[in-house]
Amino acid sequence: MKIIEKEITSSPYPVILCGDFNEVPYCDVYNLVSKYLESSFEKAGNGFGFTLNINPKFVRIDNQFFGKNIQIHSFETLRTIKYSDHFPLFGVYSFK
Repeated sequence: MKIIEKEITSSPYPVILCGDFNEVPYCDVYNLVSKYLESSFEKAGNGFGFTLNINPKFVRIDNQFFGKNIQIHSFETLRTIKYSDHFPLFGVYSFK
């Protein structure tokens, strides 16, 4: 996580971070990333945003985050696409 933190804080470019964090929101990794980036789900998602397509199906462990100079327009978990054990996330962004 220290490598990702360094990349976020030293990037001269706008940052979007996406991934399977394997942690529920508000755990250590999520909290660390939230210090620097905004949660796409929290800013533009709705419902619970559960991303796991296997038991337990009531968790959100996949995330997208965005940094300064980026605006989020929409965000959703594509629960109708069931090809994986995780549902895909779809965010629409623009540069400010």
